[in-house]
Amino acid sequence: MHKYRILVPVSFGSQSDMALKQARSIALQLNAMITCLHVIDNQTLISGNVFNREKEQKSRLESELKLASKVNSILSGNDSVLYELIVTSGKVYRKILEKASELHSDMIVMGRSDAPAGKKLQLGSNASKVMEKANIPVLTIRDMQSKSLGQMMVPLDLSAQVSLQLAKTIELAEKLNATVTAVAVAHPGEPRLEAAYKKRLIEIKKLFAHYDIFSRVKLIISERKVADHLLSCSLKYQPDLLVLMTQQEGKTADLALGSVANELICNSEFPVLSMTPLIKNDLYPFKSAFGSINHPIKRYDMNDHVIVTN
Repeated sequence: MHKYRILVPVSFGSQSDMALKQARSIALQLNAMITCLHVIDNQTLISGNVFNREKEQKSRLESELKLASKVNSILSGNDSVLYELIVTSGKVYRKILEKASELHSDMIVMGRSDAPAGKKLQLGSNASKVMEKANIPVLTIRDMQSKSLGQMMVPLDLSAQVSLQLAKTIELAEKLNATVTAVAVAHPGEPRLEAAYKKRLIEIKKLFAHYDIFSRVKLIISERKVADHLLSCSLKYQPDLLVLMTQQEGKTADLALGSVANELICNSEFPVLSMTPLIKNDLYPFKSAFGSINHPIKRYDMNDHVIVTN
């Protein structure tokens, strides 16, 4: 049986502390294995344009001791979790992605620093490179306080990639016994778009009900920026986790959540699980973006309605 695996890149800063604490909380919920990875940047091992092998060996030994000390202090406790330590060298984001693939990891957990309001993550940073290229979900943490993931918020758009987003949400919600709030934002004066969102949200509620996941759906009609509304909703509902698609494709790109994902990741006060269309998933409860559901509905009240807010 496959054991859920969480990969945590450790750089010895406070961001790594955040990631380790959150990974520990998730591992206790999922009975998961944590891999703590430290990557020595090759650029620090070059002297006079020559790779210094002796310096690498010394740096590796120091890093192994430092990694063991940090990880043991955070992951050890009354409720023990299974973990392993790995030290390697190379280009940091590439090594993180390589190890994630090699170890068949299910999730990468990384800390993130605060960003000025309205600013995006630097595209050259290791965190953003990992989020851009990973074929598994990446969880980013800003708060030092780790949380059990019992409340999930899923911002949605009308792109086909929502199938993957929902599949991963269902997979995690079932494992974590979590409830889900699905939120969509549409601009006023577009009745067809509003109708499309209402239809999709009702289909989504049926889908969650089929998997016995309690959910609520909300459609916001407003001229304000999509990201502003989603951040406001997160403050209202206080989720333990936001689930986002960070890239979208197709004709709906101007409306796609991918256009605001970086802003949400930078400014959200809550953990953010980001995914790209590169992710593969065995759980597709519908053939296309949405298909008919021919199963008994356990918790869906056919008189229920989509909450619309202006």
